[in-house]
Order: sequence, then structure tokens, then C-alpha cells
Amino acid sequence: MLSSFPQKLRDAAQELRANWRTLALTLCLAFMGGYTFSHYKLPMPWVLGAMSVCTVAAMCGVRIWQPRWMVVSMTMVLGLLFGTTIAPDIFSRVLEWLPSVIAVFVFVLVTTGASMLYLMRVVGTDRTTAYFCSAPGGVIPMTAMGAHYGGDMRFIALVQSMRLIATVVVVPVCFALFGDYHPTGAAGTGGQLKDLPLYDIPVLVALALGGWGLAKLCRLPAPELVGPMLVMAVAHATGTFSAPFPDPVVAFAQLCVGARLGAGFYRLNLRTFGKQLLQATSVALLMLGMGVLFSFAVAPFTNEPMTALILAYAPGGIAEMSIIAFNLKIEVVFVITHQLIRFLFVVALVPAAVATFKMVPKEEGSSPTST
Repeated sequence: MLSSFPQKLRDAAQELRANWRTLALTLCLAFMGGYTFSHYKLPMPWVLGAMSVCTVAAMCGVRIWQPRWMVVSMTMVLGLLFGTTIAPDIFSRVLEWLPSVIAVFVFVLVTTGASMLYLMRVVGTDRTTAYFCSAPGGVIPMTAMGAHYGGDMRFIALVQSMRLIATVVVVPVCFALFGDYHPTGAAGTGGQLKDLPLYDIPVLVALALGGWGLAKLCRLPAPELVGPMLVMAVAHATGTFSAPFPDPVVAFAQLCVGARLGAGFYRLNLRTFGKQLLQATSVALLMLGMGVLFSFAVAPFTNEPMTALILAYAPGGIAEMSIIAFNLKIEVVFVITHQLIRFLFVVALVPAAVATFKMVPKEEGSSPTST
């Protein structure tokens, strides 16, 4: 692995030289959206603002692109940031979460079943496509596995993407309209670049890379987020690192997340895909509604606030739900724990689903179906 590192650096440099103009345009568009949302104090400004502008640009044919190393690096930054919010007594509180954690397994089964029923009976999709659209896992693994077993890869990707995007948009907006979330336009906790000593930068880099490496070694989901978060939690609790995170760095990291979400709509023609987009949005809102119902059902058995439960069951991505939790000053590790368990359970269910629904790999069976 180490011997291939110089080659990976050369490949990354070559990729950046070939696409630097696209990257510069992407970041400019994302910054315009984030700054505008921040100026008007809209919810989740640096994520939703960047996503909104990049989505419109992508649908108009503008290529939105970031190198993978930038996405990974900025996710590490968010992981470090979230690690600073973890209280030292966190392990003594984990048992308090047991009722809501157990309910995650029921939530996955019920939500997947309800979404499958809607897709098969109302939309008319085949069973394989319906399953991989309905399983609230990651966009990439669900799409890849669905295509492998002959599902409609394009529709699965669209539904899974809309599940993530609808959750990212609807949850903070509803919290702002009907809850106690009062957007301030700030990205973080008010830290400035001048407040971060230069000698702390190598420490942060070491914590990020070390946490990422350990998480990959332990095969944890979202290692670039979870690993740095856990390592920073230890460092913060022991006093190894205590400097405030600069808001500009946090804003840039969130901006990159927003741009990544918008990139998925590249050249999406509403005339061609409008019906499928509406169907995908309906499934996403169904999943989100199920999450809210489960939050109310579990609330009497836990001491956590309703906002935390809604984020714990929201069918979004781990990083995206963590950003919302951080912005709403909700315990991030509570949300991440439930999101991780949901993801692991969804992945673990795939072999059982393949056997139950008698799915056949595409190379051995029929060609992918279409909706």
C-alpha cells in the first residue's frame, strides 16, 4: 500500500491539473449559494445554499466536480469537529439509548416493507428494484448491489439520492418553521482562524489520519467521519486538543458536502425524468414520515428530545444528519450511533433479502428492468 502512495499522489495531481477549472467553478457556485443563505440566515446555509445552486447548475449542464481526496478531507474535518462535542460521560449514557437503538431494527424492516409495497403496487417496479430503492442504506452500495441483481440502476440511484436530499432539506426547514431551531447564518461555534495556533495544525492532521486509518482497519462504516470523531473525542476529553474550530474551515467543509449533493443532478432533464423524480420524492417523503412516526413511538421510552430522535431515525446520510445535529446543538454521537446501526443492519439484511426474494445476479439472469 505504501509503495503505491507516490503513484496515487501523481494520479491525484494529474486529475487536478486536468479539472482545476471545473473545481474552481464548483467552489465558486457553492460559495455563492452558501454565502447567500448565510446572509439571509436560512437553515443550514453552507450545506443547503451550496446544494441549491449546484443542483440548478448541474441540471443546466454545468459539471459539478470535486476530487475524492477533497471530499474525504473535508469529511475528516467534520469528524474532528463532531468529536469535540462528545461529553466524557458518553459511555455511561449508552445504556439509556437501548430502547431507541432496538427500535432502529424495527424501523428498517417496517420502512423497507412499506416503501416496497408502494413502489410495487403504485409505481409498478419489479421486486428487486423496489427492495434496493426501499432499503435505507447508502446511495452507492444500494445502487451497486441493485444493479448486480438486475434492478433498474438509474431508478435506484434516483430514489436513494432523493431519500438523502429530501431529508437534508425537509428536516432543518421544518425545525426552523415549527421547532426551536433559529438559524443564525453561522457555520460553527464562532471560532476564527487566528484562534487556531499553527502548532495545532499538525496535531489535527495526525488525529484525522490516525482516526481514519484505525476506522478502516476496524472496517467501520464512514471511516473518514467516524474515525476522526472518536479519536478527537479522546483527545478533547484528555486535554490533548482544546483549540476552537475556525468557522471558515467548518463552512468550507459543509460547502463541499452541499456541492456533492448537487452534483448528482447533472443534466437531469425534468421532461424526461420528471415522473420518476416525483415518484422518487414520494418514496423519500414516505421514509421520512415513517422516521417521524417512530420518533413519536419511541419518545416515551427515552429521555432524549424529540429533535434528536427525529434525526436518529431520519433516512439521511450519516455525515449529513450529523451536520444537522451539530447545527441544532443536538448530541451528535446519539444521532451517529443510530445512523450507523441502521446502515449496518441494512447491509446485513441484503443476503437474507436475496434469498427470500430469489434474486439472481444479472450476469446469470435477465437484463436490468426499467420503470
